[in-house]
Amino acid sequence: PPGGESEELEAKEKRREAQVEDVDEGDIVTGREEVWRCDLNTVKDSDLDFEVPFKLDCGGETVSALVLTFDVVFDPGEGRGGEKVTLTTAVQADATHWHHVKLYLNEAVGPGEVGGTMKVWRPEDNHRDMVVEV
Repeated sequence: PPGGESEELEAKEKRREAQVEDVDEGDIVTGREEVWRCDLNTVKDSDLDFEVPFKLDCGGETVSALVLTFDVVFDPGEGRGGEKVTLTTAVQADATHWHHVKLYLNEAVGPGEVGGTMKVWRPEDNHRDMVVEV
């Protein structure tokens, strides 16, 4: 039955683990906000674990999940020839094989401006994994 114990367990699991899925642009109620930037030519291993504040304007809406996307910019630099190319996983762009990362919140937030801290680190037992805490 709807709202049963198995449905609640499924909802708890979604809040515990990031979901990789395609998100419809119509489901997005905030603008895109950059929370972290790195230069792939100069980034150090220690830069990959970070903690940053963020703010989002939900307008009159409530938010039940955050969607994480990324852009990769190839910029040859001034005087080097060639053109700047941006590869994006934004919900507003064409879908890619990367999909989107959706982090369900324990409770919906908003309306208005909401914010918090996003902490990202790699666990000691798997340096290729990323843990995201909001």
